[in-house]
Amino acid sequence: MVMFGVIVFVLEGDGDGRGSLVALMTGAFGVLLVLDYFLQERMKMKTNVGVWFFVLVLVILSLLVRWSLFDKEMVDYNNYFGKQYRYIEAHGGFKALGDKFYPDSPLHVYILMAMSYFPLKDVYAVKLGFVLFDYLLAFWVYKIVRLKYKVGVVPWLAFFAVIFTPTVVVNASLLSQFDVVSVSFLFASIYFFARLSTSGLSAGQILKYGALGFVMFGVAFSVKPQAVFFILPLLFVFVSSKVRWYNFLLVPLIYVLSIMPSYLSGRSFMKLLFVYPDSADRLKAMKRSGASVYHLIDKLPSHSYNGLGVLFTIVAIVLVVFLLFYKKVIL
Repeated sequence: MVMFGVIVFVLEGDGDGRGSLVALMTGAFGVLLVLDYFLQERMKMKTNVGVWFFVLVLVILSLLVRWSLFDKEMVDYNNYFGKQYRYIEAHGGFKALGDKFYPDSPLHVYILMAMSYFPLKDVYAVKLGFVLFDYLLAFWVYKIVRLKYKVGVVPWLAFFAVIFTPTVVVNASLLSQFDVVSVSFLFASIYFFARLSTSGLSAGQILKYGALGFVMFGVAFSVKPQAVFFILPLLFVFVSSKVRWYNFLLVPLIYVLSIMPSYLSGRSFMKLLFVYPDSADRLKAMKRSGASVYHLIDKLPSHSYNGLGVLFTIVAIVLVVFLLFYKKVIL
């Protein structure tokens, strides 16, 4: 099955990459089946030549899947990131940091600026800068699963389940979006908070893992504001008395540090500090194509129910945290 996928990829000539993508996904699925067979046979060795061979094959296949999509220029690339990248190239890379060509948090711009120093086609540079975080995300998933499965190939199965998840594949490689940058740091945060559940930790280790968890969450939030949806696990970790209240201060501290290069290059500090509220003010729609309860009240003015929705969400979060704490649930 693996060879079938590779052969079809080589012979494929449809021009839009879809056939190649299907062929490579088929080959990758075949390798996953072989890995699953080893799992069912209870191969408990920590290192195994066969397992490492399949890991290498799957990594190569995952890269080929992404490469087959790199030439496609989608809406976000044409309207946003492509324009930003070309501006960066035309104005000297990091020398453009003080210019007002990006309305969002600057962390993703730092990535584009770093990629501008490589001799790559524009669309390749943009996508490659974001695609690298697909593998960082998979790495943290591997580390989380490894906490439970000390031996065996289950963590590798989790790693490649992430790498070949369709939404992960297309997000950066096809759509040129950088959601995976934020999500990779969210999973790093989850990993360090999961370490807090390890028995026998010293007070210093608890302090270290708790702080690292909030630092990683701070980076995720500095990339995209949607990271705030992770606030529920943070609150639960707090009420479980595993971290101190002042750990929360690390989140705004990391955000301020993330905008400092732009500020020192000439951007307005207050504009950078309040970029998320300003973005929320520009985007007033109650829904952005995703399924939600707001579809039931689609015809009503946006301002009528936005406040009520936020209040309901806060109440729901408080109730869930209380129930988890009351039931002594171990996450």
